[in-house]
Amino acid sequence: MLEVLTRGVTDDPRRSRVKLIESLSAGPLAASERRHGMRHLAGLVESLLLEGWHDPEINTTAMSMAVVGGVNQILLNWVDGVIQTSREDLVQQSLYLFEAIAEFGAGTPRA
Repeated sequence: MLEVLTRGVTDDPRRSRVKLIESLSAGPLAASERRHGMRHLAGLVESLLLEGWHDPEINTTAMSMAVVGGVNQILLNWVDGVIQTSREDLVQQSLYLFEAIAEFGAGTPRA
């Protein structure tokens, strides 16, 4: 999933700029579509998180939205030139975020 998301953004910088930056101020219809898309992705992430989730106090919907929002911010910073790295590294960094949240919810001992 992360590979597809990053490829969709990194293959065409003009498209990624519109998708990640300009859509934020394109009006209520664009904002609604963006929220719908983010919720859809969060639903996919949540289904992956639930496979090993053991902590009933942690809201899986909130955590999956956090993953989607975090990955979106990583991509946004890449498009803006704040993060200068390869697409492969974007995928890896995004995967680290997902894994950290998945391990946290799975009840991995906390320090």
